[in-house]
Amino acid sequence: MAVSATLDGTPKQCSERLTDGEELKNRYQFLRLIHSIVALFWRAIKGRSLRDG
Repeated sequence: MAVSATLDGTPKQCSERLTDGEELKNRYQFLRLIHSIVALFWRAIKGRSLRDG
């Protein structure tokens, strides 16, 4: 049984482990978030350069 400490120092049981499917889903969601942020910045930069013309 794995035990870790939280920020306030109290021990916490870590009995839950991510399955491969859950880990893949989390990774996919993270990559989608990064893609959305990059696309947003790209559009802002592209729009600014078109206005500066």
